[in-house]
Amino acid sequence: MGARVNVRFELSNNSNSKELGKFILLSSDIDGNPIEAALNFDFYPLWEFSQDTSSAYFDVLLLGQIVYSTDRILNRLTFSDDGWYRNIELNDVPVVNADLFNQHRQEFNTALSYLTGDNWTVSFTQMPPLEYTPEIEHHYNEDEYECVSLFSGGLDSLIGFIDKASDLHAGKKVLLVSHYDMGKESMDQERIFHSCAANEFFNGKYTSIKAKIGMKNCIKERKVKYENTFRSRSFLFFAMGLYCAKRISATQEVIVPENGTISINIPLCKSRRSSCSTRTTHPVSMKLIMRALENVGINNALVNPYHFKSKADMMIDCARDNSKRHILEVLSPLSCSCAKRSHNRWWDKDGEYIHANHVHHCGMCMPCIYRRVAMNAIGLDDPAELGTDIFQPTRHFNINNLQSKTSLDVNLLLRFIRKINRPAVENELLAEGIDENELDRYVDLVMHSYQQIKDWISLKADDNIKRKAGIL
Repeated sequence: MGARVNVRFELSNNSNSKELGKFILLSSDIDGNPIEAALNFDFYPLWEFSQDTSSAYFDVLLLGQIVYSTDRILNRLTFSDDGWYRNIELNDVPVVNADLFNQHRQEFNTALSYLTGDNWTVSFTQMPPLEYTPEIEHHYNEDEYECVSLFSGGLDSLIGFIDKASDLHAGKKVLLVSHYDMGKESMDQERIFHSCAANEFFNGKYTSIKAKIGMKNCIKERKVKYENTFRSRSFLFFAMGLYCAKRISATQEVIVPENGTISINIPLCKSRRSSCSTRTTHPVSMKLIMRALENVGINNALVNPYHFKSKADMMIDCARDNSKRHILEVLSPLSCSCAKRSHNRWWDKDGEYIHANHVHHCGMCMPCIYRRVAMNAIGLDDPAELGTDIFQPTRHFNINNLQSKTSLDVNLLLRFIRKINRPAVENELLAEGIDENELDRYVDLVMHSYQQIKDWISLKADDNIKRKAGIL
C-alpha cells in the first residue's frame, strides 16, 4: 500500500507580507476520497533572524515543514499494510536549489525512512522567484550569540538551556529555537520564560525564537485520523535550528539536548522493536541526516552533548553547581516531558485538581517514568505533580491488570528490568545500527539507566511491584 502526496505552492502576492506563501498538500485516502491540507508555516520569526531565502538551509527548512505535515496526514493504520510501515511518495517539494536537491534526494530519502520507520521517496521542484521583504521588527546582532540550542520546553532541553546559559563568555548569549504546533508546547516554553523573567534568571543571556509550524486546516473524511507519532518532528526541529545557526556561522553547531536513554530508546519488547521505537535523536538517525545535509553543502554539526547520559545523570550533573541547582529546582516543575498529557480522563486525579494545580504529566508513560527517576535523583520527585502515581492504587491504574492500556508501559518496563542482560542489549543495539566503536559505551548507558530505575523502584514501590521487577 502506498500514499502519494503532491505539494502545491502559491506565492504571496504581497512581498511585504509576513506570509511566504501558501503550501497545500494534496492526497487521497484508500477509498479515493480527497485529502487537502493547508499548512501553517510561521516563517517570519525565523526569517527575521536569518534573513535567508536562497540557500540550502532555507530549502531544508521548507522540506522539514512539508515532511512534518505529510507525516501527520497519513495515519499509519490507514496507509500501511501492517499498521506501521508506509510507502510515502512526496512530489514537487518546492525549493530554490532544485537541481542540487534532486541530485542528492536519495540521501534524504534514506535519512527520513530510518527516522520515521517508513519508505520515503521525495522529489523536488523549482520554487518560483521570491520577493520576500517584510518589515524587520527585531534587529539581531549575530556576533552576540555563542551557541544555538533547540528548546522544546521539556526537561532535557531545559537542562541544556541552563548548562549553556551558565557557561557563556562575557557579553554572549544562547539562541533558543523552539517549534510548536498544537499550542501545548508553546505554553510549556512560555511558562519557563516567564519564570526566568520573574526570577531574573539569565537576564540578557538568551534570545528565544519560536515558530508555529503544522497544519492550518485539512479537508478529509472524518474517519481518517491524523498520525500522532510525530516521528518526523525532529527533522523539522533540526532544520529550524540550522536555518538560524547559518546566520551566525557556516560552522555554528546546533545543540540537540536529549538524554541518551531516550535517544537510543531500546525497545522494551519485540512488538516495539525497529520502526515502532522512536528514533527522533537516535545516533544513527542523526548521522544519516547530517550526511544528507553535507551533500547539499550544510556543514553545521547537530550535537547532542548528553548522548551517553541518562536523564537522571543530566539532573545530577546540572545540580552539582548550587546556583544551577536553584534554577533547576524552580524551573523543572514547569517543564513537560509527558507523551500522553491529552489523555487525562484516565488519570487518577480529577479534572478540577488537574487544572487548579497545573498538572501536565500522566505519570504512567515511559517519558514520565524517566522524568520521575531523574527528579528523584536530586530529591524533587513529587507525586502531586502527576496525574497518576504508579505506586498507589488508583481508580484507573491497576498494575495487576495486564490488559489495561494505562498500565501497559509500566508492566513492560518491569518485565524488561527483570530480564535485562548485557548480551541481549548488545544484539539489540547492533540490530539498530549502532556503530561498533560506540557499542560498549551505549550498552553501559542502557545497563546504568535501568539500574537507576531499579534503584528508584526499590526505594518507592511495594513488594508486588518489586517482585515484578525481579528485585524480590
